[in-house]
Amino acid sequence: MDRPGEHDPQVLPMADVADKWVVRCDCGCGVYTEYAAREDADEAAERARAEAGPPTAHGRAVEEAHEQAPEPI
Repeated sequence: MDRPGEHDPQVLPMADVADKWVVRCDCGCGVYTEYAAREDADEAAERARAEAGPPTAHGRAVEEAHEQAPEPI
């Protein structure tokens, strides 16, 4: 789980809603936006990460886990 204060926007599927994605960050920055396409959400998360500077070790680990995870059904 993210530690407070660590800016790391995540792309997550919305619970109980088909084909809807959320970009969310738990650091307290207020990033929370809904998107209809996964590609749009991925781009928004990348922009939010770039605005915060270089990724932390935790952020890199999360990105690697997302890259290795299977696509949701």
